[in-house]
Amino acid sequence: MYTDAGKTGLKSVCLQFYDQNKPQVCSYMSLATSVAQQKWHSYELKLCAIGMGFRQNEIFFLQSETEIFTDNAVCVALEKYKPINARETRLIAYFSQFNFKVCYIPGRINRVADALLRLPVDVKPLTYTNLNAQTIL
Repeated sequence: MYTDAGKTGLKSVCLQFYDQNKPQVCSYMSLATSVAQQKWHSYELKLCAIGMGFRQNEIFFLQSETEIFTDNAVCVALEKYKPINARETRLIAYFSQFNFKVCYIPGRINRVADALLRLPVDVKPLTYTNLNAQTIL
């Protein structure tokens, strides 16, 4: 699972590797942050992204070993981390039921998760006024 988070949203991509080590996408998760969540520290947002990724695919992750790729050092050292508030304590307690390993991947290389939140500037939103039969077909 690749995860990333920022002030605008949380995201994760769940991949499964099949024969010949080819990845197959199982699910995507993208969630906009609330006004209160935008005030959280970056590591708290990334912990929340991992939690939401686990929650979305809980049935799969409870039965298998999982590798999580993130660009946050706090998330990588989760075994040694001491939570500072009740929210983090609940998240870490929730994580304890899964068999997973967290791997560090630099942010500029984490293109899988970055693609979910960052859209090109020149993309115009689709509205009902510019929707016609040609765009549907």
